[in-house]
Amino acid sequence: MKNIIVIISDEHRRDAMGCMGHDIVKTPHLDQLANDGTLFKRGYTASPMCVPTRAALATGTYVHQNRYWDSATPYDGQQISWMHMLRSQGYDTTSIGKLHFQAGVDHGFSKEIKPMHVHGKGWLVGLVRDELPDYQGAAELATEVGSGESSYTNYDLSITS
Repeated sequence: MKNIIVIISDEHRRDAMGCMGHDIVKTPHLDQLANDGTLFKRGYTASPMCVPTRAALATGTYVHQNRYWDSATPYDGQQISWMHMLRSQGYDTTSIGKLHFQAGVDHGFSKEIKPMHVHGKGWLVGLVRDELPDYQGAAELATEVGSGESSYTNYDLSITS
């Protein structure tokens, strides 16, 4: 069996890689993967929000088809994913890092390493159509703004160490 590696990064512009012509950003490992593998130069996101985009990528369907509309409705494994299909064909399907899928269900991975799942419902404030209520989570995140370490950079370091 051939190896299949899918790399997904949050908010990563395609032009922010050396192989795509960026003059300052150095991405030698991604450049080598792009050179030796398949580089998709015209990929488009299924949604401007990360949680529905991950569900669309997992299921191979548009958001209006899979109905994982928003950050309050993470992928729950109910619809067959490409990971389920590969695993059923004997592939070892391992994820490493943030998924933001529903916690505690089968997403199709044989193994999940530090997946950062959604427990319960996701970010419900994103569903509000009227005036937004005070959101205390933003105040918590604001304490981590600026240079130095944060819970997210610590999470990233734990995955890559």
